[in-house]
Amino acid sequence: MSRDAQNQAKQTYNAQSKASQLYGANAAAAYSQLMPQYTSMALNPQGLNPTEKASLNTDSMQSAGGSTAGAVTQGNLNAARTGNVGGYQTTLSDAVRQGMKQNSDNALKTDIMDTGLKEQQRQEGLAGMNGLYNSNLNASTGELNAENQSTQALTQAGQSGWFQNMTGLIGSLAGPAASAFGEYEKAH
Repeated sequence: MSRDAQNQAKQTYNAQSKASQLYGANAAAAYSQLMPQYTSMALNPQGLNPTEKASLNTDSMQSAGGSTAGAVTQGNLNAARTGNVGGYQTTLSDAVRQGMKQNSDNALKTDIMDTGLKEQQRQEGLAGMNGLYNSNLNASTGELNAENQSTQALTQAGQSGWFQNMTGLIGSLAGPAASAFGEYEKAH
């Protein structure tokens, strides 16, 4: 029975060791691909690419420009209808200023969106790096604990057998024999 326990402990130890190596190799492969990407995200977030940013700004300029042009056209049309060209100059100037202000606000919103996206990407990169670190640490610790338990089981299984049993028996008899010898010496 003790040989069976030893063999089973050895098999468990070997299986655990192989599993540890497999998990380690899988983790290393994933780590080697993910860590550079997360590092890049954390240290050099891309945000909006230049084409996206230019497209957002162009869309904003076209919208503001169209609105401003419509207001100026309407003002000129009213001036022509009424014959009062000077009466609409202030209104037209205000419409142009409002269009330019809206265009500036929209460009600022695009820059704020870009900055927010970069910060989000940076945070995702740091979270990814932290996740990889914790996964590796937890897996390593778990495998070491399992390997230690297998080693302990193997050691305990090796402590049984006829020689170990005989040694234990001699040790247990030595106590009473020593006591009896001590009593004998006291009496003589």
